[in-house]
Amino acid sequence: MPHLRLLVAHTNYFFRGPDDVVYTRDPDHYERWSRYLTAADEVVAFARCQRVDTIDPKWRAASGPGVSFFDLPSFSGVPAYFRNLFRLRRLADEAVAHCNAFLLRTGGALIPTLAEGAIRRAGKRFAVEVTSDPWMLFQPGGVRTIFRPIARWRTRANLRRQCRDAIAATYVTREALQRQYPPAPGALVGAFSDVDLPPARIRTGPRHYTAPARRVAHVGALNQFHKCPDTLVRAVAECHRRGLPLSLEIVGDGQRRGELEELIASCGVRDSVKILGWLPAGSAVDEALDRAELFVLASRVEGMPRAMLEAMARGLPCIGSLAGGIPELLPPEDLVPSGDVAALADKLSEFATRPERLNAASARNLATAAEYRSDILGPRSLAFFRELRNRFAQFA
Repeated sequence: MPHLRLLVAHTNYFFRGPDDVVYTRDPDHYERWSRYLTAADEVVAFARCQRVDTIDPKWRAASGPGVSFFDLPSFSGVPAYFRNLFRLRRLADEAVAHCNAFLLRTGGALIPTLAEGAIRRAGKRFAVEVTSDPWMLFQPGGVRTIFRPIARWRTRANLRRQCRDAIAATYVTREALQRQYPPAPGALVGAFSDVDLPPARIRTGPRHYTAPARRVAHVGALNQFHKCPDTLVRAVAECHRRGLPLSLEIVGDGQRRGELEELIASCGVRDSVKILGWLPAGSAVDEALDRAELFVLASRVEGMPRAMLEAMARGLPCIGSLAGGIPELLPPEDLVPSGDVAALADKLSEFATRPERLNAASARNLATAAEYRSDILGPRSLAFFRELRNRFAQFA
């Protein structure tokens, strides 16, 4: 079998420290990247990477033995992409020339599509890992850009084309993303979440409620309002007007944090809503979830929501939206339309005041989270990537 060097095109941002190690503040740390070593001898991450002089102690290493990074400029947004397009195309061609296997970790986004163009120019084949639905991502009320309507159509077309032409496709949902972005006939297909839930992070038994719930938690980045934190803040304010004094802790940070803080103040719930900022994955997030009594993720777009699965693993009753893989986790009675303040306030009031419903949801969610344990999904993931290696070898 040939020596395989796998280029993985990724949408996230990373940091290259003065020690030349690449770091992340997201869950895409080295242990996550190393799973691709089952499909190849080396992994090269094709992603935006910013050089920094100091390393935040909360960051985790993303590079390591067998995993290196091909750094792209750390630009942000469509205008910056097109200003740098000729340089980016040159870099993409250079990266592809040094690899012989290719994987797009994609929701139709810019960086995987940039890599796709270089792969096609080189006459190579690729696999895809489908993580989200761009049609939902760019719906009205989500991303703030004048390019939103065009981006919505273009990214959906990108993802459908990539799935249609890929030699293999894996999805983070069981059915939702597959229906919208079907794989090619004869392609190797996998369906497993990339959420890492080690057994130690799963609560040993459900919670027991004897009184109404008052403490609500939400986890999500604040660069855009994909997770609808604005809707949740308004719904909490509406519950206050109805005489239900909920408190809310938001784990997350980003460029729209100031806007959300202004909304909190204007809704009159500054004393009841706190933004905790970014917390490192693992015990810090679990501590925030353990303080809560109810979790809400009424997102506009999702693949398989990591934050919700982590909340379910802590035995939290959850309210979600109809986006992506959320309906695969929660029953219909626990779902609301994304962006609907009145519906979310109604659901919060209905849920929070009924201990028997909270108890039933806690037990059910804990059982569901157990299906996503790393010791269950890990073997399925390994089997897929072993077979993917065979597919790559045919085209190397």
